[in-house]
Amino acid sequence: MARLSWSWIFLPLFLAFLAFMLAYPVVLLFLKSFAKSDKERQLLAMLRAFRLAGSPYVLPPGTSKERVEILQEAIRKSFKDAEFHKDFKKLIGDVPTPLMPETMDKYVRELPRSPEIIALFHKIAGAGPLPER
Repeated sequence: MARLSWSWIFLPLFLAFLAFMLAYPVVLLFLKSFAKSDKERQLLAMLRAFRLAGSPYVLPPGTSKERVEILQEAIRKSFKDAEFHKDFKKLIGDVPTPLMPETMDKYVRELPRSPEIIALFHKIAGAGPLPER
């Protein structure tokens, strides 16, 4: 019988807990107090951005500004529709907290782009052992 290491059990739970907690600004301030370097602050920013953005809508390069604005307006109208909130609550059992297009765009634009931070994010989100601090 194969033996599972604790990281297989602990890491997904830790990442789920961290992702949930990063959605709240007060908790983010608390977590930022533990970040001892700019690298750690950037990593927290990346984790928070992925948590908040969820599944962003991505358009191909060169999409006309007019088409982008039409899609953004459609998303805004959908998210503000009372029926959307009612159906979401019925299907999911929770109150929806959708991000408007401008907010999602802001989070995506602010994602750290450093190869070092991205590699560290992949290590933490992966199944291997956590990296040394």
